[in-house]
Amino acid sequence: MNRKLTVSLLSLLLALAMLASAWITPALAAPPAEKLSDEQSRKTAEITLADGTKTGVLWSDISVSGSTYGTDRQVNMVEIDLSNTHLSMEVLTGGPYMVSTKTLNKAADDYNASHKGQTVLAAVNGDLWMTAVHSGSSVSKKVLKVTRGILMIDGEIWASQQLDQENLGATNAEKNTPAGNKAAFGVTSTNQPLVGSPDIRVTMTVNGKEIKADGINRLPALNALIVYNHRVNDTNYALNDAYEVELEVDKTSAFKAGGELTAKVVAIYKAGASTRPAIGEKSIILTARGNRVADLQNNFKVGDTVTFKTTLTDRMGRSELWQDVQDAIGGHMQPIVDGKLAVANGDTTAYPASFVGYRDDGTVVLCSMTSTIDGSRAGLRFKDGYKFCTEMGFNSVFYLDGGGSCTFLTLDEGSYTIRNQCSDGSPRAVINGIGVVWNETPVCEKQGSLSYIKTAVDMSAIPATYLDGALINELIGGQNAVNTGYDEGEKAFKMTTSAATNDPYASLDFGALAPASADTYKYIVFKVKNNHTVGSTSLTLFYAAGADNGAAAGRTKTVSVKSGMDGWQYVIADMSKVSNWKGNINNIRLDIFDSLNTPADVSMYFGAIVLCKTADEAAKVADGWAPEGSITDYLAYLESLKPETEPETEAPTEPETDPVTEPATDTPAEPDTDPVTETPTAPAEETTVETLTEPVKSGCGAAVTFGMAAVLVAAAVVVIRKKD
Repeated sequence: MNRKLTVSLLSLLLALAMLASAWITPALAAPPAEKLSDEQSRKTAEITLADGTKTGVLWSDISVSGSTYGTDRQVNMVEIDLSNTHLSMEVLTGGPYMVSTKTLNKAADDYNASHKGQTVLAAVNGDLWMTAVHSGSSVSKKVLKVTRGILMIDGEIWASQQLDQENLGATNAEKNTPAGNKAAFGVTSTNQPLVGSPDIRVTMTVNGKEIKADGINRLPALNALIVYNHRVNDTNYALNDAYEVELEVDKTSAFKAGGELTAKVVAIYKAGASTRPAIGEKSIILTARGNRVADLQNNFKVGDTVTFKTTLTDRMGRSELWQDVQDAIGGHMQPIVDGKLAVANGDTTAYPASFVGYRDDGTVVLCSMTSTIDGSRAGLRFKDGYKFCTEMGFNSVFYLDGGGSCTFLTLDEGSYTIRNQCSDGSPRAVINGIGVVWNETPVCEKQGSLSYIKTAVDMSAIPATYLDGALINELIGGQNAVNTGYDEGEKAFKMTTSAATNDPYASLDFGALAPASADTYKYIVFKVKNNHTVGSTSLTLFYAAGADNGAAAGRTKTVSVKSGMDGWQYVIADMSKVSNWKGNINNIRLDIFDSLNTPADVSMYFGAIVLCKTADEAAKVADGWAPEGSITDYLAYLESLKPETEPETEAPTEPETDPVTEPATDTPAEPDTDPVTETPTAPAEETTVETLTEPVKSGCGAAVTFGMAAVLVAAAVVVIRKKD
């Protein structure tokens, strides 16, 4: 072959190989720690089916003992790569109704028996449920064990999220408090894992009038209007003061996100009636108490046709993806969301804990921490939750039910083994669980894009002295009754009440930044404005510094904020005489419009939060002063971190002669027809890869791109060798 042609071909092929490689941009993933703090030993094994089929799902048994997490602790972990479309995440139930209970191993066996071609590989217990603490005699005739968060199975909504009204009659510390934004884990039809806070709503249209229900299959609480179907069983245990409407559907009473169904009113049960409606397969029951009775009493009569429309929005901003979720399970506190602290909790009680979430690369992780001692209720301290989840490499994660409910199982030679020491001495019957399932037939063609997963920026070198609106938005988490975001027009962080409430707040994580001492910075300046209609309102700071990690009633500072959007106010919080304001600043919870009954859609804007050493410095902030070394424009700072664009290379020279067709004998041999199964290794430092079209994990898409480069280079080598 002509030497010049060979070189030209080689240049072309290498250029194409470099181009293929340039399409792949590794993400700044946060891999799990090689070892947990005080880790003593770790055993990792791949879960296989009874016939020996390898699944790619890894189970690890980790022994931990020391000063960080406590002595004699056991961590069970399962790592799941959903780019393997033979895998799916499924909710395991206690039975055909949401109130049914059974042990997790029995639920797994029953799932396999009722789902041909599917096998549960591993599972952990699921959501908390309402007990007599909430479903007492002032709420229901018997305890109605509904979930705390949402529950969705095969695209059907079994329950919406916990309501504020359900806390009105609570007999614990939750009495008269907001329910908050409940966490949920869900998976779309294309195996995209999500952690969010879905808000499910039902609107009924009858005789041209729209009426909003408060929830689906929730407690029959005071001042609530609840929609029930057969998923709650045959009764809702409503008290006799309830006004109820019974409707009948032609086909199904199943509620789906974005779905619509029609029913006809067949009976009405007025308040005080001696009988209550029974709930059947094709029935829908509307139950109202207190101030919601009039909505039923004045608008529904026998024979009316009612249309139900169901909407699902995600309070964390991924509503479009949540529309496609097939299975979802709820939980509670979120240590980490989008790679940063979400909710801080300083509780030092050690408690058996279960988690579900995913890493930066989309790997789903189920895990638990329990004691190695049979019957012990020791586990993970809430104050250590953030550190533990960070070491596990989570991007977004939340707690499932804990304590005696904590159960972790894996498939072991065709049967199930409970891997943790249950604090009751044996597995407790629970209402649901979440498991990874092997499907003989792939659940989808390929996994959807994971570009929605936000990875946190390393901010440990950023001074905490000046937080502009964009940086506040980056650090915020732990929201309650508010929607949050960055307002580009105002160049400010915006908190907006999501419902009428008296407790809207969100937490600001100073711990992610360079340490700042409360002993040094005695004044905090807030650049704020708001659109409330009252003359003035309050901003209360729940501060945590030093050994304190979370909000507590005894550590607060309240300042007054005038209403109005005409200009920025500079409000100074004098912390010089505040108790416990010492040591490094960990976090501050911002309670906006505190102590007011605030309507929905009212906003407070934060243009900046500035730490100052003296009162004189604080007074100068309004004139543009900022602490030395501060980053006053976070977005510009992020731009400065981006690498400079590489200079474009000259296009490869086209071959001067017609391409030479190689003999057929030089064609690479076809691969063997029998598939080769490789044993996967634990994803210690996997990175996310992206193409020009959409990000994909190190699976099929990446293999094709890297493989193309490898083939092109190999082809070039073959050409040169032929010349030699």
